[in-house]
Amino acid sequence: MFDGFVDAVHDGVVAGWAVNLSRPEQSVPLEVRVGPKIVASGWSGELRPDVANTGYPSSHTGFSIPLPAGISDGF
Repeated sequence: MFDGFVDAVHDGVVAGWAVNLSRPEQSVPLEVRVGPKIVASGWSGELRPDVANTGYPSSHTGFSIPLPAGISDGF
């Protein structure tokens, strides 16, 4: 089971956190889609102590995924 949240889409970057609750030590593969098309991908794993402080089992849950040129912040 997974949980996560997109905190912001700003300046060409999608940022947030994601955690695999069954294996919290593992990074989560992520895809950014516009409609059915995958426009970017990345992994969780950035330090997010604020997420761990709310009771999630890992602090390495953050992600920042750069968007390709031409994808607006409000996609």
